[in-house]
Amino acid sequence: MNPSCRYDLKSFSDELGLPLKDTADLFSEFITEIKDELSKAENVLTNNNLEELQRINHNIKGISANFKILDLYEQTCKISKVLKSGCDNLSLQSLLNNLFIIYENAVQEITAFFAYQGIEIKQ
Repeated sequence: MNPSCRYDLKSFSDELGLPLKDTADLFSEFITEIKDELSKAENVLTNNNLEELQRINHNIKGISANFKILDLYEQTCKISKVLKSGCDNLSLQSLLNNLFIIYENAVQEITAFFAYQGIEIKQ
C-alpha cells in the first residue's frame, strides 16, 4: 500500500471483490464524474441557481460516500448544511473552492496509489 494515500483503496477493492485494475477503472469513472459535477456546480452558482446546486452537491455527496472519499463527502455535508440554512454566494463560493481543492488532492492521491501499483488511472 502506498503510505502517502489517505484512502484505503486496497480494502475498498477487497470489499468489492475486485482486482485493483478493475477498481482503478471505477476510480477513473469516479474522477470524471465528480469533475463534471464540479463544473456544473460552478456554472449554476454563477447563475444563482441554488436548487440545482443542491442537487449537484447531493450527487457529489453520494458518489464520494460510495467510494469512501470521506474528506470530499464531509465538505459536501458542509455545503448541504449551508444551502439549507441560506447564505450568500461569497460563502458558497468559498465552500466550493475548498471542495475543488479537496477533489484535486484526492485525484492526486488516488492516481499516485494506483501508479505505485503499476496501474494507470485515465482522467
